[in-house]
Amino acid sequence: MGVNSAGKSTLLNILHGTLSPCRGEVYFNDKYISRKNPYASIGFSAQRLVADWFLTARDNVFMGCILAGIPHRKAKTMTEDALNQVGLIDKADCQLDTLSGGQQQRVAIARALCLQPDILFFDEPTSALDPELTGEVLKVIRALAEEHMTMVIVTHEMAFARDVADQVIFMDGGVIVEQGEPRMVMDHPKEERTRQFLARYAQG
Repeated sequence: MGVNSAGKSTLLNILHGTLSPCRGEVYFNDKYISRKNPYASIGFSAQRLVADWFLTARDNVFMGCILAGIPHRKAKTMTEDALNQVGLIDKADCQLDTLSGGQQQRVAIARALCLQPDILFFDEPTSALDPELTGEVLKVIRALAEEHMTMVIVTHEMAFARDVADQVIFMDGGVIVEQGEPRMVMDHPKEERTRQFLARYAQG
C-alpha cells in the first residue's frame, strides 16, 4: 500500500521481470529474474487488461494458455477449470466487451491462473470499479488466499488487506517505509509517514 507514485507498480514490474532495476538483482527460488530471463511461474493481473475485446471470455483465457506454450488439449481443460474457479463458467461464451468491469477483471485472473503460477501478482485489481464490482473481484482473491495461493497485491482496499493479508508493506518515495502483520502496521504504525497515510485514507 502507499500513495500514488510511491513505487508499488514499479516494484511489481521489477519482480515480474517486466522492468529492469536501476541497481540490485531479483531472485526467486534461486532463479535470477530479468527482462531477458523472466520467471515463467509468476502470474500477473495488471491494472489494464491485456485482452482481445472481441473474443469470448473462454477464448481469451484459452489464448493465454496457448501463448504460454500449453498444449491445445490441456489448455482447453485448464481454461474451463480457471473459469470455474473465478465463477464465470456461465459467461464463458460472452464477448469480453459485453461483460461488466468486475467480470472482465475475473477473466484476467482466470487467464493468469491458467499458468498455474507459484506466485500471483495483482496491480490495483479493483481500480475504477464500483463497490459491487469490487466485491466480486475481492471475493475471488479471498478464495485464492483460502487455497493458500501466494499473492502480492497492490491495493487501496485497506479493510480487505487487514482481513486477508499475512504481511503488509507501506511504500513511499520508492522505498519500503514499514512492513509487518496487517493489524500491527495499520493499527499501530511506527513510522510517521505510515501514520499520515493511514490518517489521510481514513478521512477520505
